Amino acid sequence: MKRFLIFLLLFSKNLLCNSELVDLIVFSYDRPMQLYALLESVDKYMTGLGEISIIYRTSDNTYDTAYTEVKNRFKQVRFFQQGSLPKTDFKPLVLKAWETKQDYLVFSTDDIIVKSFVDLRECARALKQTNAYGFFLRLGKNIKKCYFTGDKVSPLPNYKLVELGSGAEVYIYKFSDAEGSDWRYPNNVDMTIYSKNKIKEFFVAKTYDNPNRCEGAWARQADLSQQGLFFDKSKIVNIPLNLVNEVCSNAHMHSYTVVELLKFFNQGLKIDINDLYELNNQAPHTHFQVKFIAR
Repeated sequence: MKRFLIFLLLFSKNLLCNSELVDLIVFSYDRPMQLYALLESVDKYMTGLGEISIIYRTSDNTYDTAYTEVKNRFKQVRFFQQGSLPKTDFKPLVLKAWETKQDYLVFSTDDIIVKSFVDLRECARALKQTNAYGFFLRLGKNIKKCYFTGDKVSPLPNYKLVELGSGAEVYIYKFSDAEGSDWRYPNNVDMTIYSKNKIKEFFVAKTYDNPNRCEGAWARQADLSQQGLFFDKSKIVNIPLNLVNEVCSNAHMHSYTVVELLKFFNQGLKIDINDLYELNNQAPHTHFQVKFIAR
């Protein structure tokens, strides 16, 4: 009887830990170089992950070999390639990647890099404890500007420390109290952790055919009366080296074309993610001159 109770306790504890794992779904288009850097940073700095799924497409087959190289390096990752009709298969692939045993989910674009250590289980536990809407890895007290408004000042909203008992500095704020664009943008695909149950209705019921239109439609349904969580310092940064989406003319660095980056990648190079460790960026998206090193 005693052995059975110990087994039951361990089994229950294991189920609890599994329920706090967080799935990662990444969107990538013609950017194997950036995707490699993202996955390398995820592998180095993130724990508490469930399934990692990449939904990707290419404009022509010259990118396929490079994506195969990424697949071979990160064998634990699931890859879902879009076909010749990407507007029709995008939503089905999102829902296919979605259907796992995990209760939590985080989306990412391929030009994000994780810049410091983070345990996503800690984020999931904080969401459970506070019933907050999302945990924003791109936000922190260091975020004081908005890249897409020409680095306009984005003041910190009113926030308070959450007592989690883990020692981590986690803060909570109300979206409607914020002024800056990044702080008032709860529905995004830039590394925010959500409970699947809280966001599933949109992804199942609504129509969307690519990441940008998906995020745009989702953002318009945001409930600003809810609350968000963030660490003392942001855990990720978006380096907008170039633009690949065909929907929005977002600001970017104009640093390298996808063709140039593909050439570098095929020469055996990668982005040196070590240069971004603990970067003190003041906006979630920021200019940064990346360095290329041998893979």
